Amino acid sequence: MEVPVRGRHVSIFGMFVGALLLGVGLAVAAPGGDPAAPDSADVLRGELTEAEAEIPVGGEVDDGTDTSAEPAADGAPGSVDPTATSTVEPEDPEPMEPVGASTGGGMEEVPEPPAEATQTADTAAAAEGESTGSGVATSTGNYRPDPQGGTAYFYRVLSFLGIFAFVGVGWLLSEKRGEVKWKPVLWGVGLQLIFGVIVLGLGGAEYIYYVVNEFVTVLLSFANKGSAFVFASFVPHQVDTIGPDGFQPVTYGLSTNDMENWSPGMMNVAFLVLPTIIFFSSLLSLLYYVGIMSPIVKGIAWVMMRTLGTSGSESLSAAGNIFVGQTEAPLLVKPFVPTMTRSELMAIMTGGFATVAGGVLGVYVMLLQDALPSIAGHLVVASILSAPAALAMAKLMVPETEESATAGDVKVEFEQTSTNFIEAAANGASDGMKLVLNVAAMLIAIVALVAMVDWIVSWIPLGTCGDVWTFGYSCGVADGKIVSTDPIGLSDIMGLVFFPASVLMGVPYEDWFVVGRLLGEKIVLTELIAYKNLAGIVSGPEALISQRGAVIASYALCGFANFASIGIQLGGIGGLAPDRMGELASLGFRAMIAGALAACMTGAVAGIFL
Repeated sequence: MEVPVRGRHVSIFGMFVGALLLGVGLAVAAPGGDPAAPDSADVLRGELTEAEAEIPVGGEVDDGTDTSAEPAADGAPGSVDPTATSTVEPEDPEPMEPVGASTGGGMEEVPEPPAEATQTADTAAAAEGESTGSGVATSTGNYRPDPQGGTAYFYRVLSFLGIFAFVGVGWLLSEKRGEVKWKPVLWGVGLQLIFGVIVLGLGGAEYIYYVVNEFVTVLLSFANKGSAFVFASFVPHQVDTIGPDGFQPVTYGLSTNDMENWSPGMMNVAFLVLPTIIFFSSLLSLLYYVGIMSPIVKGIAWVMMRTLGTSGSESLSAAGNIFVGQTEAPLLVKPFVPTMTRSELMAIMTGGFATVAGGVLGVYVMLLQDALPSIAGHLVVASILSAPAALAMAKLMVPETEESATAGDVKVEFEQTSTNFIEAAANGASDGMKLVLNVAAMLIAIVALVAMVDWIVSWIPLGTCGDVWTFGYSCGVADGKIVSTDPIGLSDIMGLVFFPASVLMGVPYEDWFVVGRLLGEKIVLTELIAYKNLAGIVSGPEALISQRGAVIASYALCGFANFASIGIQLGGIGGLAPDRMGELASLGFRAMIAGALAACMTGAVAGIFL
């Protein structure tokens, strides 16, 4: 595949931007000169530096944890007693200081924990949600204990076997089981395992995660600077915020720093989370214009084409899906879409369902970075691992029986729609704004529809009394009053339907229902809602999931496999080949299932090394 030749000024500017981004990545990752920078073991155990503890918009959080407190003799950390909440009243933690809170015009410093406030490894793991058995996972969330010893190895073996179980499910759903060509299937699984060993299994995994997370954190800080400039208040005002001593008035609008004038009332999904899409979309557009992304995408496509034996067009589209969205990646092979084989159409659709766009990656990171500080690294690895899995699953469920016009190779010129780098950045920002509006509209509609469905389902005489399922509307009588059941909802149904996938990925048995429910929410709702709920589960007052389960779920949720995306792909890809719309529609549901299975295979690969 030939890389298009650009003007000298574009090449020079591309080299400059590439060097700048590399320099930023190395600067934030370099441990030298920064006493607070963690070493490898610190990152693996989940111990955070002060820089990592910062929340996205530049403020700092004091979680009120008394690290010097001695654990109680009874119910000491290290084991979870589900009945403890009814007999022991836990001490309320100090509330989080609001972002930008300042009483003297500056940001408050987070006090360093005393050196003597150290605990044993087991106590720290239970108290801080760390994993003593998961090699690459880090956390500050509230977790159940991870499996240890032989049990941990059992779940790793289960994850390995689960990969082939998902392949078996794909084969059962195949259109033509007798005509499956196993080379792309086996090589797709092989590339997943090879890359998993390199990134997750070798000793450098913690450094890779640290570099990726620090790099993404820096990029998010840039996005937040832009958001703060637009949404910060120019008018001085006071807000009653919850502090260590109760409600405290905090003044905003007096600082020359926009980040400190960003009122807490404006920190929500609409004004804090979604604007990151605009920045990332603009950045990706700029990187494509200067020629940085093109050779990367083509290099990945070349590897998959030579190993899996897939055609040049479908390989290039699958590689593009690692960085761009499900409707943008097919544009890389736009001239070939009208003449693609049915199997190739299945491949480009499955690739879109199995991965996420770089533009929305920052949204997921922002939702989960407090509970899973290494989430950026996990999501980047998940998107890369899912690309060969998507091709494998597509070739399994819709085998290639025709001759491809791009078999063996394809020469593609990346279409250039911008005349200079400023226009490229502006076009990316405009595209990002359209995506923001689309995401916001879908969230409003889907959450409202789910609430309606939950209300309808609540009339079914089935619910829970605590952790026990029961028929009827009542749990009995207590203190002379009828205690109603907690009605089942759509999430509960999804947990029952999809918990087998949790089993095959090697999720601990206590987490089967929780992870199954998240997988169902991803498909029925969207992965954004599922990630948001995962963040709520991990950050909640009760330990409802293990760290192993949460990390595997973060891999399995990393994809656009949901019902709404079927319509998005039909609109995007159908516009490139209107005559193939009927065939695309017939492949939509099958491709979504294939994308979901590919993402679950990625979750299983991660489970091998956790």
